[in-house]
Amino acid sequence: MKDHEYKKDPIKSHHVILYVDTENIVPGNEDNCCWLGWPKNDHQKNKDWYTYVDPGEYITWIGLSISSPNDIVNITSISHEKKSNVFGKTILHGNGESPEKVIGTVQNDTDDENEQYMISFTVSNGNNGGLRNGSYRVDPEIRVRPPGSGG
Repeated sequence: MKDHEYKKDPIKSHHVILYVDTENIVPGNEDNCCWLGWPKNDHQKNKDWYTYVDPGEYITWIGLSISSPNDIVNITSISHEKKSNVFGKTILHGNGESPEKVIGTVQNDTDDENEQYMISFTVSNGNNGGLRNGSYRVDPEIRVRPPGSGG
């Protein structure tokens, strides 16, 4: 068998990075202190953020402090809220590592569907390990591209 006869498609994946102003965040001001995508767009709310994916792709959600290299943003879960459930599970749990992240796979039988979901996360002070003001939530959306639309 020649090299060009056997080629495996690389696994497609997306990283969704939640940027958090860990110094100023308190429950209720998530839209002011965290956002998806860089640079920050002051005119876009988190609920209006879309991640475009294809069936079978992996998504990894990770958090990043923009305030302190010592603060840890732990993505603790991804929860289905409304519309289609493109992961086939109501809740995807974090991996328990530090920093914690969540990995999900878009089901192969989904296409041209949307899902509203909730990112739940905590902020820990890296110096003493204590949580900062409890848990937080933001609610973006996933859009699965229809077949043949590219990506």
